[in-house]
Amino acid sequence: MKILVISDTHGQRSAAERAYIAEEPDIVVFLGDGREDMTHLCRVFPSAEVYTVKGNCDLFTDAPAYICETWGGVRVYACHGHRHDVKNGLSPLACAASSMGARLALFGHTHRQTFRVENGVALLNPGSLGYGETYAVVTAEDGAFEYEFKSL
Repeated sequence: MKILVISDTHGQRSAAERAYIAEEPDIVVFLGDGREDMTHLCRVFPSAEVYTVKGNCDLFTDAPAYICETWGGVRVYACHGHRHDVKNGLSPLACAASSMGARLALFGHTHRQTFRVENGVALLNPGSLGYGETYAVVTAEDGAFEYEFKSL
């Protein structure tokens, strides 16, 4: 399963469209701050399967604060990251993901691409599609995953 992981579009709808076209993913996981950009993406690509969480700038949205799903046999926790204070360390995020049984935690908020393993949980931030045009692709299959950082 090919997962396009994007965050922090902040109104840059064309960047989201270009990433979607370039990757042709099975699903999109959006990590907040630009929820309306995902509404637009779904209008342009009606068959897109998009999972969205609420960021600190997504004031008037009903998106959840986090999601926890299993894709390709990999349990994934996804959130924006501000509620876990990710700008000051990743331990709270790793603990939250671990408590949900997740092996991979996806987060945004910092606008910096990051990959680190902490307490047995892989922590991945795709960077900002709006301020830097960066994203990540996760391939999950049979309980294993690989990732790649990309830019437009």
